[in-house]
Amino acid sequence: MKKITAVNKIRSPLSTSPRITVRKSIFFATVYSVANDKEAREIVKQMKREDRKARHITFAFRISANPVVEGMSDDGEPRGTGGLPILMLLRNKDLKDMLVTVTRYWGGVKLGPGNLKRAYMKAAREALDGLAGNNHQHRANVSSI
Repeated sequence: MKKITAVNKIRSPLSTSPRITVRKSIFFATVYSVANDKEAREIVKQMKREDRKARHITFAFRISANPVVEGMSDDGEPRGTGGLPILMLLRNKDLKDMLVTVTRYWGGVKLGPGNLKRAYMKAAREALDGLAGNNHQHRANVSSI
């Protein structure tokens, strides 16, 4: 008899970007807080199991450690067009203990590497800006009192 195990649910994201449409493809990003690379990769695996319509789920993460642990994946997109731009955003903002995923629903039109890279970066940036916007808004309210 098979043993039944509980299905892990994906934790709630810290931030999500709006959906971005580029030549019929739809992109959106999510930001998660993670403690280690195993947790980050498990979240991505779970996302892929739950969203079968997504053509690609690219991601990047950075984990606090000495040295910093980093990981990324283009998930079948041309090399350097998905995971690397997301990782560069995390590095430039010096963010750690975070996973950023960008989901793409393919619209039937090939975008080319330049358009892909810009679309993945835009979605990730908007999700990260949404995260920072919440913090900036909080600081602004405190400083105006």
